[in-house]
Amino acid sequence: MIALDPYWYGQEVEVTVSDTQTIIVDGNAPTMPLITTTGSVSSLTASNLLTGKAFTVTGTTGVIEVDNAEHAVTVDGINRLDLVNGDWLLYGFELLPGQNIITTNTPITVTYRPRWY
Repeated sequence: MIALDPYWYGQEVEVTVSDTQTIIVDGNAPTMPLITTTGSVSSLTASNLLTGKAFTVTGTTGVIEVDNAEHAVTVDGINRLDLVNGDWLLYGFELLPGQNIITTNTPITVTYRPRWY
C-alpha cells in the first residue's frame, strides 16, 4: 500500500535568523524546516517560543544542518544524530501556520515550504 502525501505545498521560503526573530508562515498545516548554520560553529541551539520545542547540537565543530522533515542531523555533511538532544529525537521541531518566534545562539538559515491540508 502506498500512502500519498496529503498536503499542498507553497514555494520554498528561506529566512536568515540571528538572535530572536519572528517568522510568519503561510498555510494551515505545520511545516518541518531545514535549519543550517551560516558558517562553522561549535554548537547550535534553536527554539520556537510559541511551540516550546527546541533542539541543541553540541560536541563538534562545523556547519550544522538539522533536517526536521527527515529527522536527520549532519555536521559538515557527516551524519551525527548522536549530538542532538533527546527532546528533539522524541518531539521534533516545527513551524506553525502564522507567527513563530525563533531564537538561536548563532546565525541560521531556516528553509521551509508552507503546507495546506
